[in-house]
Amino acid sequence: MKITKKAAVVYSLRGLKHGGWAEVTIREWNKGGSFSCQSDFGDFNYIWGSIGVQTLREFLCDLNKGYFMKKTRQGRYMEFDFDKTIEQIKTDILTVRRDEGITKQEALDSWEEVEKLYIESGESQDAFFYSISNMCPVLYELYNDGRLNDEYHPSIRERYTSGCDGFWDNMWPHFVEYWKEELKND
Repeated sequence: MKITKKAAVVYSLRGLKHGGWAEVTIREWNKGGSFSCQSDFGDFNYIWGSIGVQTLREFLCDLNKGYFMKKTRQGRYMEFDFDKTIEQIKTDILTVRRDEGITKQEALDSWEEVEKLYIESGESQDAFFYSISNMCPVLYELYNDGRLNDEYHPSIRERYTSGCDGFWDNMWPHFVEYWKEELKND
């Protein structure tokens, strides 16, 4: 076994208006590097093994939110959006009714069931699925037989977690600005 010691750079962000903090540790090597961040919005970590000819800081400055979150949060960056899911189900009902895929009565009954879902399900995706399968027979049947969509379940809508939004909107721009200035002076 061999243990080696490598140098890394730590960037500490403090003193923001909202009181947030973050520490980013970067270790760069030829065509890659590691990124590790601990913050009051959560932890964000990833190792890029092949980023081309740019430095890791240059690479990070060019990332979009979706790619960054997917890599650094390992699937823990989205959450169930109850309101947008309800909107989508209503849109599905109207679209399928217009295309005459369901009867007027099925559309009315399923619309009423959607309103009931809104009251009974709260914000939980599990409770939402439970409500459809156990308390919404018309809506459940429409999904189950594929008339409302092809997936046999509602079109679930998601949003970024509040921690991901908070980090990206309040912390990330400061790091990008700092790295761009730092890279000019390298």
